[in-house]
Amino acid sequence: MGWLGEDQMNRAGPGAWLLASIATLALLAGCGEAGTSLSQGASLLPAASQSQRASSEPTASLPAGNTTLTPGCFLTQAEVEGATEKTLTRPPEASTGPKGDQSCLYYLGGAVPPGGFGCNCLSTNGPFDLQGQGTAWLDPLPSGGETVPGVGDGAYMLNASTGNDFWAVKGQTGIHISISYQFLTVEQFTTLANAAFAHIEAGAG
Repeated sequence: MGWLGEDQMNRAGPGAWLLASIATLALLAGCGEAGTSLSQGASLLPAASQSQRASSEPTASLPAGNTTLTPGCFLTQAEVEGATEKTLTRPPEASTGPKGDQSCLYYLGGAVPPGGFGCNCLSTNGPFDLQGQGTAWLDPLPSGGETVPGVGDGAYMLNASTGNDFWAVKGQTGIHISISYQFLTVEQFTTLANAAFAHIEAGAG
């Protein structure tokens, strides 16, 4: 998929950002044991069995409870581990698209099911400059989810068969957090989103 200009992406809404995120993440190599990349669209992935969701042991090179932000990420290892109750198997990996859009993968371990692709990962995208849209940025998101109160100015969660997605808006900043082959509760997503917005605001200060 070709890259859209930033103004085109903002006009297209978060659905376009989601599709761009899929293309960005598809370029990441070596993701989990399958050796392929993570798709941001959780509903597109085949379901994993309970045994396939088991976390693998962390690597020795990964500091436990690391509270340092990886450049290009807006959640720390410790925040992701605390919210998901999973141990990361390697350091977070960030990538930046040609228009400055950022993605970060947090590897939670576990084998990808047969016929699947990607890895058991938590992924973040953003922060996005909403350029005046505010919570209207959430309006074109796929139906079937739920509005989540108490996170920034507005948030939305969508469950699928192989994971779930969470979008949140605070002021003119939007973020997207998703997880594949595993699931997070509203409370877990809320914890991550509030931590993310705190880091974003601190970085802008």
